[in-house]
Amino acid sequence: MTKNNELIWIGGKHAVLSYLKSKCKDVVEFRTSHSNLKENLNNKIKANLTTSKEIDKIFKDSNFNHQGYALLIKRKETLDFKNLIKNNRLNNKVIILEDIFDPGNLGAIIRNCVAFDFTDIILKKNQKILNSPFFFKSTVGTVLNSRIIFTSNISNAILGLKKNGYWIYGSSLNRSKLINQVDFEENKYAILFGSEGIGLKEKTIEKCDELFNIPMLNDVESLNVASSVAITLYSIQKKRPA
Repeated sequence: MTKNNELIWIGGKHAVLSYLKSKCKDVVEFRTSHSNLKENLNNKIKANLTTSKEIDKIFKDSNFNHQGYALLIKRKETLDFKNLIKNNRLNNKVIILEDIFDPGNLGAIIRNCVAFDFTDIILKKNQKILNSPFFFKSTVGTVLNSRIIFTSNISNAILGLKKNGYWIYGSSLNRSKLINQVDFEENKYAILFGSEGIGLKEKTIEKCDELFNIPMLNDVESLNVASSVAITLYSIQKKRPA
């Protein structure tokens, strides 16, 4: 029997429909205010017709636009970094996020990572933003194609990666090369991105093998971290096209 704390509601048209179309086994209940969907969904999940106001009560936050869609799902199984690295089950290219606090940003980052085939994303444990409906909505279902991996300590995770042959790149405005001067040609590597406010911590920067920055014009000092991730991964794809 599934406990309530193992379930979470997600909302938003594209996020919900992505889950339903994926035939995800973790779907428990689907509610919608759109009557035309009941006949058009090709899946085994029954659409329970309700009102938009009733769905408001599910999410409670008046700033969240559920668009008349609510899906109750089982929480995705959490993966532990130590276990994966010990058993050599990490991908050869990994993203590490240090202190990302905005759920919309994190969701957009996950979407960017999956779009450019970086599906292993390492986060610090106990990030409550993963429970936010804003996070799930902004991933637009791409979280299903990612592996979110937890570590109790980012610095220790970096050291663990280095011991296992990973080259560590860090996105930093200071003491760094322009991104077009960096090859990203190692067989195994990780790319670090810092928080929305301060970027990477100094102790994290010191553990990087190579630092890079994205050149900007018109006195713009920094980019949103989700934008930085997208530009970085696109730049790598341009260097090594599929």
